[in-house]
Amino acid sequence: MWLRSAQVLLLLIGITRAGTWAQTIPQIGDIPPALPASQRTDLERQRSALLEQRSALMSKVAAHNQKCASVAEGSSLAGECAQSRSQLQTGKSAYIEAVTSFNAALAGASASPRAELEARIAELRKQIQLDQTAIRNLGFAQRAPEFEEWQGLAADSQKQFEEESREALIDFGLEGLSKTAGVIGAWNPAKANKMIARLQQAGITDPYALEAIRALGNLRGKPASAKEVKALIETIDKVRDLAAIDKNLGEETRAARLDAIATVVGWAQTSPELSLLVADLKFTSASLYNNAARRVSQNEVERLTALNESQLKALQKLSGVLSKHVDQLNEAKQQLAQLQQ
Repeated sequence: MWLRSAQVLLLLIGITRAGTWAQTIPQIGDIPPALPASQRTDLERQRSALLEQRSALMSKVAAHNQKCASVAEGSSLAGECAQSRSQLQTGKSAYIEAVTSFNAALAGASASPRAELEARIAELRKQIQLDQTAIRNLGFAQRAPEFEEWQGLAADSQKQFEEESREALIDFGLEGLSKTAGVIGAWNPAKANKMIARLQQAGITDPYALEAIRALGNLRGKPASAKEVKALIETIDKVRDLAAIDKNLGEETRAARLDAIATVVGWAQTSPELSLLVADLKFTSASLYNNAARRVSQNEVERLTALNESQLKALQKLSGVLSKHVDQLNEAKQQLAQLQQ
């Protein structure tokens, strides 16, 4: 009588197909990169041998399936297939035992604190390179060494650079504001009221500046003349200077007023990009920081503001990730230095 012996024999050894067979044995564990070289070498040799054994066993299972797909009961081939089945079962059991033993040895292996930190540092450097590549793909190069130095700057040094960045953004915005002259629909009462409210919220009540904004709002969609726009630029610039030099203002109040001025300038020229940069001055300052010049470059400001809003938001997110990884790298390097003392 003919039997579908492949199904019968394979079920007896616990294998119906390659995928099912793979699920019946444990996975070979991965070797942690932080292990000392001596341990890694031996474990890698064992793991490589286990992978070769698995491949050989799979080949034998495939050959068995092909040879014993259909045999007559009691035939000499049936005897050979039964013997083959027994050998496969023995080989499978031995392989499972070897993998289990390897995984146990892997679990017992331990890395020294120094090795773990060195591996951590190497991994973070690779991640930082990926971060930088993603940022360069946006057309804006940020360098990890400069981020490292920026993160390491004292709080007062960072604050000073943030102030310079804010001033540079205001200058850039005022320069761009002149381009609104003659633009149809650039001004309306709602826009003017929003700008006035933002300035007043920060304590800026200069009547000339507020009146200049109000006058442009009253155009109700008509194009503004160059004279009207110039009047606004001059009054805003004057308010900015007063906020910067007024010794009676506290640091927080001064910063709040300059932030309001920068925000209003961005609204005036309908620039969501400028508004975003003003809203997150830490991100902007870190992006503009140059560890060679140590000052805000107008060219860098122009390059940064040339990105559209979606690109800036993507850059903001990626820069945050890069900053986080640089922080983690610095922390790991400090811990390693302490171990080496």
